[in-house]
Amino acid sequence: MMGGMDMSYLDQLLDDALGDVGRLLCDETVREVMVNAPHDVWVERSGVMAPVSVSFSGQAGRTVVHTLLALSRRASMMAGDPIMVDLAWRDWRLSAVLPPVAVRGPALCFRRHGSVVFPLQSFLGTQESELCRSIDGSERSPTRATLPDWVMSAKNLLVSGGTGSGKTALLNSLISFVPEEQRVVVIEDTRELQVQIPNHVIFEANPVCQVTLRDLVRQALRFRPDRIIVGEVRGAEAFDLLQAMNTGHHGCLGTLHANNALDAVHRLAQLVLQAGMGWAEDAIAQQIVRTIHGIVHLTRVGGIRRIDHLQQLEGYDHGTYRWKT
Repeated sequence: MMGGMDMSYLDQLLDDALGDVGRLLCDETVREVMVNAPHDVWVERSGVMAPVSVSFSGQAGRTVVHTLLALSRRASMMAGDPIMVDLAWRDWRLSAVLPPVAVRGPALCFRRHGSVVFPLQSFLGTQESELCRSIDGSERSPTRATLPDWVMSAKNLLVSGGTGSGKTALLNSLISFVPEEQRVVVIEDTRELQVQIPNHVIFEANPVCQVTLRDLVRQALRFRPDRIIVGEVRGAEAFDLLQAMNTGHHGCLGTLHANNALDAVHRLAQLVLQAGMGWAEDAIAQQIVRTIHGIVHLTRVGGIRRIDHLQQLEGYDHGTYRWKT
């Protein structure tokens, strides 16, 4: 294990390599910093991307990646030089791709973690009057009352949306409604979620150790979870998550990339197929209908992230999903 002197040296090395990019990372108004090439750096503030007059050399990019790997204790486990890296550091998630895969020089994308849990109201925008359907299909309460009811009554929910639509931020908000007496197992590809539940454990996939999200979903079942929360469903772990939902583990939450609620269930079915269990698509669809109670879809317009619609699955017939109306 590295001593304090070594860690201090690495911290100083990192600060020196980051240079002006480090100053951008210290700016609380900046949500993302994107390095496309040595003289092509962009930032996102309030949902708007703009270039900045900052240079970031190829050597600096390599130094940042290697130093962060060392600080995260991953460097000693890697064989050879890394080409693609995805890791969490302080308030940021870093995705990096190095040459020769990154043709213009080291490409880095820093995305700020949601250190603040936003209130549910912040995702409603002007659509609240249109989003008044409860989990059983009856029109009775606005979304800000409906979604907490979905979570507290242990419904299995998926948050869908495109990149940057606020899926993780909304998931953080929903987690805050999980009853405090329950035990939560959180599974992530890279640490981002904020969990305030007293009895919780967090697992992070690690490609260096050859530990996948699917491995972690299976392991979670042995940790006596009341709830399983998956930061992003993106592969064969979808099969194991559906199995968990259908065998007594209620109130599961997760996110996935999709353009709308219908695309979300189709994408989920395709991910289950990747598990290679030999299920027919109709059997997968029927399983999805039995286990997924609601889809919360997010959109981002003009930098504003909001809930676009809520949908509840009702059934599946002859290749077509039915929704409660």
